Amino acid sequence: MKRMINILFVLLCLTGGLQAQDKKEDKKGNPDHEKMRAEMVAFFTAELDLTPAEAEKFWPVFNEAKDRQREHFHASHQAYKALCRGIKEGKTGAEIAALTDAYVQAQAASNQVFTDFLPKFRQVLPEEKVARIFMAEEKFRRQQIHRLRPGDGGKNAPDGERRGKHRS
Repeated sequence: MKRMINILFVLLCLTGGLQAQDKKEDKKGNPDHEKMRAEMVAFFTAELDLTPAEAEKFWPVFNEAKDRQREHFHASHQAYKALCRGIKEGKTGAEIAALTDAYVQAQAASNQVFTDFLPKFRQVLPEEKVARIFMAEEKFRRQQIHRLRPGDGGKNAPDGERRGKHRS
């Protein structure tokens, strides 16, 4: 019961800041995005077993990392589209090489974000919880993918290992 109260407390504290941030990022006010963001907060809070004091320090750092990751993802997506356009338009080998380099660099920058934020995470959480960030990130990502799988309805979402019937 105490854990549930802590989770609700953290969610209430963070909801105001996250909603303001979401509105800034998503001008349409996409309710699915807001729902997923709230699910992520609850999921990470439970997976990391954050105390209210830890959550207060952790979420601003994590949100900053996710914002940077989103920026790099956007740049990577733009570089990918430019690469596809370049190939479609029959650009020269040198032009395609430059577009390929730009795409690979954008991908590398996106992947570098959490490496750059690792020292900041270590300043606000004990090492075991820092490690759990990466485990929770992967677990949450897989859960979302399985939830969106057609005909699955999320019932085979992994919980460390897959539950239910295995697909071949």
